[in-house]
Amino acid sequence: MSDLNLDIAIIGGGIVGAACAYYLSDKGISCSIIESEGVGSKASGLAYGGLNPVSGFEIPGLMWELSQYSSILHTELEASLGGSAVGDCKYRARDTLNLAFSARELSELRKHARWIDSCSHFSSTVLKPSEIFEVEPRVSGLVIGGTLTSGTREVDSHSLTVALALASGCRHIQAHLDSMKFAENKINLVLDDGSELRASTVIFSNGTWITPLLRTIGINLEIPPLKGEILRLKTKGVPLDQSIGWKGNYCTTKNDGLTWAGTTESWSLYDESTTTQGRLSILSNLRVAMPNLVVHKIVRQTACLRPTTIDGLPAIGQLPSHPNLLVATGAGRKGILYGPAMGKLVADIVAGIEPELDIKPFRAGRLVSNT
Repeated sequence: MSDLNLDIAIIGGGIVGAACAYYLSDKGISCSIIESEGVGSKASGLAYGGLNPVSGFEIPGLMWELSQYSSILHTELEASLGGSAVGDCKYRARDTLNLAFSARELSELRKHARWIDSCSHFSSTVLKPSEIFEVEPRVSGLVIGGTLTSGTREVDSHSLTVALALASGCRHIQAHLDSMKFAENKINLVLDDGSELRASTVIFSNGTWITPLLRTIGINLEIPPLKGEILRLKTKGVPLDQSIGWKGNYCTTKNDGLTWAGTTESWSLYDESTTTQGRLSILSNLRVAMPNLVVHKIVRQTACLRPTTIDGLPAIGQLPSHPNLLVATGAGRKGILYGPAMGKLVADIVAGIEPELDIKPFRAGRLVSNT
């Protein structure tokens, strides 16, 4: 590749990078996405795509406003992308059935249901076992109760990521970025073939791979990779009508007709391979909660690395002493939900617009130290 000057380079073609490109283009700002593989080829393209803004880490808490904001953006994207030529993102309503197998779990679900009903426009109903079996008869007889949350949704994560990138009209540079260096008021992006791209502004949305890349310019920002595996199953009987969750696990029937079941959590150093242990763990957890769901065949097993942070909050915004270097990462298991908001917040900063949310709790500088 010959040397090339770029105004704005987005590193990473996942949901956050694609959303950033989309919202920049909405402001009339062009950019380029640098991604060694296809857009949506890694974690964003393999994710379940659940959109449940009333559950998760720091909800209620520090993540609540970001969660609401991104949920609204998803609604807007469904309307804007749905009528475009970039493809169907497969948004659909999907209520969430939460299962409890202990008194403590049930107490927590009841408490959270009260908060949902009082503080959000969603609704959550506490169910007795008999009521759960009416909703989904294949649930284990060991269940002692649960909740049914209405208003949650899902999307095809790969389709959404690709649609955002296409709608942005951005240039996709398919190349592997090896290192970086400063050159006057520019950032030189060194590719693995030795060629260089020069950018005025660089947005890092490449998940856990941000860490080794920033180290090449003496910046230490730890984004540990949390590995997660998912099974796509062919099951017998009627499709599941809800997203069913228990103890951090889930299963549901997606638009492809397959039952998706997950997930595992393990700290992995850039290892994206699937494992026998992961497969057996998911199947074991599925049998505990849904013993009457008959699995006919494992169609596909996937693994991806979710970007996390030491305090569980995402990293959004400019890097200290480097206003032309910005970061948007660290959404963990909820990257598809938070992706549009994270992309838009960074796009606003680049455009010189005051972000619509207070991003102080998420400032990237809190995680940065010089090497």
